Amino acid sequence: GKAAVVQSGESEQRIAELKQERDALKQQVAELEQRMKQANQALKEAQARNQAPQQAQSSQPPAPVLIAEAEPATAELESADNTLKLENVRIEQTESENVYRIGFSVMRAGDSTGRVIGTVWIAVNGFSGKTPRSLSFKTLSPDRRQYVKMGFDQQQDVMEEVVLPDDFRPKNILIEAKPYGDKYTGTSEKITWITTR
Repeated sequence: GKAAVVQSGESEQRIAELKQERDALKQQVAELEQRMKQANQALKEAQARNQAPQQAQSSQPPAPVLIAEAEPATAELESADNTLKLENVRIEQTESENVYRIGFSVMRAGDSTGRVIGTVWIAVNGFSGKTPRSLSFKTLSPDRRQYVKMGFDQQQDVMEEVVLPDDFRPKNILIEAKPYGDKYTGTSEKITWITTR
C-alpha cells in the first residue's frame, strides 16, 4: 500500500490548494462587491450633484440661450468658407442694338482648396409690354447655350453677350452659380438692370 498513501497525500495537497484558491476568490468577490458599492454611491452622489446645477440653470434662462446663440454663428462661419461669391457684376451696352455684355467674377471665399466645377445660370427679368417675363440664358445667348460652364481654382471672370427681344424692358438680372457636389455652396445674386458703356 505505499502507492495509495502517496496518492492520498497528493489529493490532500490538491484539496488544500483548491480551498486556498476558493478563499482567495471569495476575498476578491468581497473586494469587488465593496468597490461596486462605493462606485454606486459615487454615481448617486454625482447624479444628485449634476441635477442640482441643471435645475438652477433652468431658472436662469440666459445661460442656455448663450450656448444656442454660439452654435449657429460657428456653423455659419464654417459654411461661409465654402460659399461662392459673385463680384463686380456689370451690364455694358454694345454698339449693336439690344445686345448687352454681362460681366462678373465668380470666386470662392475662405481658404478652401480644390477646383470648383459647376454651372452659372443667367436670367433676365423684365416686361414685354405690361406682361412680366423671365428670359433664360438659352433664350438670350446668341449660341443658345443653357448656362455658362464654371471651372476655376480661385476665381473665374465671365463676360457673356445677351440679345434682348425688341419689345422687352429689362428690370433685373439673376445670376446663379451652382457648383457640382456638396463641397461648395452655390450663390445667387439679383442685380437691378443698369447699363454702362
